[in-house]
Parts: sequence; structure tokens; C-alpha cells
Amino acid sequence: MALQVLLALSLVMAVLYFWRPADIRTPDSATAERRGDLPKTYLYAIQRTSYDETGELSGIVRAIKAQDFPEQRETRFTLPRIYTHDGDARTWSASADNGKLKHGSQKLFLTENVQLINDQSTARLDTQSMTLDLKAKTAISRVPVAMTEGANRIDAQGMEADLITERVRLQPNVESIYVPISNQP
Repeated sequence: MALQVLLALSLVMAVLYFWRPADIRTPDSATAERRGDLPKTYLYAIQRTSYDETGELSGIVRAIKAQDFPEQRETRFTLPRIYTHDGDARTWSASADNGKLKHGSQKLFLTENVQLINDQSTARLDTQSMTLDLKAKTAISRVPVAMTEGANRIDAQGMEADLITERVRLQPNVESIYVPISNQP
């Protein structure tokens, strides 16, 4: 019996000596390599409301989901919807399938099925990629855009929009289809 206890004790000592489990807090090399690709925080059904210096509403950002990536210094949004306000008379809405906000910047990069709508005139810009500067209230796209209002349509290879003055500059290769009011449905 003493021999069995001594043998069991020796076996336990040998296992403890040779077996060196990694600290649970230390990830394996594959996990450590992709750590920067993993979000630190997930938020669902978010809304951020911002006001200017006078207390007036200046914008609202909504999204189904937001993921924060601190190592990449960015937050990624799923189905973002942005509302910019400049007084009661000038509001714009933007939406996309995806969005990305670089930390420390007020620029929101929108991709896939991007729409920018002037809420007063219902003119709509459709594109696949757009940069929305939330502070300067400008929008820029360097890929093909289609601007529609009623039955009228303008196509271009890019655009720049000032959301405060409500001026949109389309260029290059602009093509327009104008339907007179008498011919519109």
C-alpha cells in the first residue's frame, strides 16, 4: 500500500514538473495575431444625438449595430442612418448598409447602397461609396452617382455636396434626363 501511495505521489510530481499549462490570460499565437481584428465593444440599436454651441440640434446618427475597434481606432456601423440639421429649413438624411467612423475624426465613410436625401425637395443621390463630414456638413463621392428628383435623373462619375448651402456639384461625365412636368406620371 505504501508503495502504491509513493508511486501515485511520484506520478503527480512528475506531471506537475513536466506539464506547464499556459496562463489562461495569455492567448495562443493565432489569437494574438488577430486580436486587432476583433471588436472590443458591441452596441445594438444605437442613437447618438449632437447639438451645436447654441443648443440647437445639429445631427443624429442611428445604427442597428456598432462595433468599436480601439487598436484600429475606428467604429464600424451596420445599417447606419444619419440626419443632419442646419436650422429647421435644411435637413438631409443619409443611409447605407455599412459605415465606418475613424476615431478623432468627424468623417463617416459609408459603403454599399448609399443614399443621400434632401428632406425638403426629396432629391436623392444614390451611390456605392460616400464620405460624410459631420462637422463641415459635406458629402463627397468619387464613384458613379445617380441623382433623381421625380422623373428627372442625372448620372455622374462623382459628386461633392455642401449640405448647408444645399449645393451639389456633379462631375465628371455628367449625363441628364429631363422629363417635362406635362410628361411626368
